[in-house]
Amino acid sequence: MPKVKKLTEILANKIAAGEVVERPASAVKELCENSIDAKSGRIIVEIENGGKNLIRVSDDGIGMSAEDAKLAVERYATSKIYNEDDLFFIKTLGFRGEALPSIASVSKFTLITREQDKPFGFKISIEGGVIKDACETGAPIGTTIEAKDLFFNIPARKKFLKTTDTETGHIADTITSFALGYYDKSFLFIHNKKEIKNFPSSTTQIERVKDILKITNSEDLYQIKTDSPDASVTGWAASPDYYKTGSKGIYLFVNGRFIKNRKINYAIFQGYRGRLMKGNFPIAVIFIKVPFQQVDVNVHPAKQEVKFLREKQVMSAVSEAVNAALKEGEKILISKYQNINANQNPTIDAPSFEKKTTQKYQREKQSFLYSANDYTSEDIDYVKRQNELSEPRAYYGKTAQKNIIPNAEKHPDIKIIGQFLKTYIICEKVDEIILIDQHAAHERILFEKLKNKEKTSATASQRLLIPEILETGLAEAETIKSLMPDMLKIGLEIEPFGKNTFAVKAIPAFLSEKQTAPIILDIAEQLIEKGSGKQIENVLDSTLILIACHGAIKANKELSETEMKAIIFELFKCESPLKCPHGRPTLIKMTKKEVEKLFKRIN
Repeated sequence: MPKVKKLTEILANKIAAGEVVERPASAVKELCENSIDAKSGRIIVEIENGGKNLIRVSDDGIGMSAEDAKLAVERYATSKIYNEDDLFFIKTLGFRGEALPSIASVSKFTLITREQDKPFGFKISIEGGVIKDACETGAPIGTTIEAKDLFFNIPARKKFLKTTDTETGHIADTITSFALGYYDKSFLFIHNKKEIKNFPSSTTQIERVKDILKITNSEDLYQIKTDSPDASVTGWAASPDYYKTGSKGIYLFVNGRFIKNRKINYAIFQGYRGRLMKGNFPIAVIFIKVPFQQVDVNVHPAKQEVKFLREKQVMSAVSEAVNAALKEGEKILISKYQNINANQNPTIDAPSFEKKTTQKYQREKQSFLYSANDYTSEDIDYVKRQNELSEPRAYYGKTAQKNIIPNAEKHPDIKIIGQFLKTYIICEKVDEIILIDQHAAHERILFEKLKNKEKTSATASQRLLIPEILETGLAEAETIKSLMPDMLKIGLEIEPFGKNTFAVKAIPAFLSEKQTAPIILDIAEQLIEKGSGKQIENVLDSTLILIACHGAIKANKELSETEMKAIIFELFKCESPLKCPHGRPTLIKMTKKEVEKLFKRIN
């Protein structure tokens, strides 16, 4: 007697249902996809007890004929593909013909449908995969599908369903994703006869995005719009001030299909790099369009994942598009803090030096230029301190170089009030109060200067008379060796000096008053902990962030007015001035209206 037996049709459908219909939300997803494919303008989802007792999806789409309705509940019957070539050119959300028979095999199922040009509709009733009734019936134009008592005939699967609230939440998330992707359609979600979500059709996608993401200010949503040969990427990236503690705030669509893809999520993270704190996740709605033949949507039974033919190129396109959108949004935002007309005098005056009233200091107020011939040794020491604060520049001998605090093309239109807790610079701008974190701001300044040096391979180092000796463990030694060429680009010269020992021969000027060996060891240890081998393209950035962090002025350090002004000048010259390289904000602000509300001057 043979041991291999052919499965019955009903059992095969139950197995298929286990792959396609994991939980009530899976059934809702499949049915909504069919409604969208049917050109519906209105989709209503009604459930009871988290979808365990009832799932009903109604639409006003094109409907089906009686013949098509009978075929639609048979396995592998579809109107979407006809040959093998069609399988690699999928334009619709549904295509395999598995959804309806799979759902029907594990529920008490009813399909009612009517075409626009027909006076009546057609109804099919199925229980556990067996057709019980099929007849003409009165019905509105479109299709309504009911699935009652989901998994009633598979108790083992039914017991794995979560609580009513959990299953309802999954369904709500599913409907929300469709509403984001199809803003021109209305979606109504009802649970136990109570309206849970209602998304009327919108004329613009941004309104739907604002509604769902709960971001009311359009300025906090940065539009993504780019078109590369590999992928068209559009959508919106939320300001880094908005974030989640998980990836639920990321909505990805590929050719109109809502998907989950860790690699694309990583590409989005790369676009936000340096703008979010560790552990925070961005909020973004991303629409990717690629040629249909360059994406495989058939790699997951529930069609939740896709595979790209040119995956690296698509990831690069997404990362660059998100970064470009954030940069543009930041540029618009920081323009509020800058005097756009470079010919006007900045609100922040040139450095005013107490106890210095000679004519040479009056010249400083005009140009910010310092000449070594004009100053005493006391003056040069002062300038050196400013140099360390504002720009990593080497000093040789006792002469100060020019342009210590560069005269920026644009000047921040900000008035300094003072310092709070020796940590925060208090500023005023028209009708706003601004607090600047001096460490975070200086960290951003140093990081971008180091990054620019690395890109241009320009060295800015100070040679040590006596090299610092650094002894490490084996793993740290290998990491440092791999970083040596890139370290040299930013002025940090390190050479092997025996087994697991290194000699530090030159350092960036702003680290001149620090012991460099502990900093290098800290860099190596942190990169090992992060698993730098898996993210080799980010190793140098991580190194620069750590060096900038060590070199930046610390909290609880009293600053002169000139030092505070230097920080502000340099901060607003940065490419991304609103966040430190770790993603912490460099500044926060409150408007006059917000302050007056706190003091109950206004309601």
